[in-house]
Amino acid sequence: MRHLNRIKNIDQISIQVIYIIKDVRAFSVSQIDSLKRSKIFRWLTDNKYAQFLKWYISNKKLQLFFNNHSIDYFQIGYEELCLNTTAALKAICKFLIIDYEPSMKLLNSTK
Repeated sequence: MRHLNRIKNIDQISIQVIYIIKDVRAFSVSQIDSLKRSKIFRWLTDNKYAQFLKWYISNKKLQLFFNNHSIDYFQIGYEELCLNTTAALKAICKFLIIDYEPSMKLLNSTK
């Protein structure tokens, strides 16, 4: 976040952030797997509420940072981007004020 704040203060630079948010369930599973491997905080692995709070607080902090620093951002769910790619890309393009091109979905023809 420090880097965004520094870039934001440079004249003639406009920042637009595409914030891809992970679903709380997927976040919890990956956090629990990571904690199980660490063995240090193993007691947290069964605490789903703690994982939810971590997800919620970290996302809320980012949103507040964007808002408090007047950073224009577009939030989209990772799952939405993967499962409904065309609609998600069209929404992102609208946010960026660029034209959507079907080739954006093709990894082998990216620019």
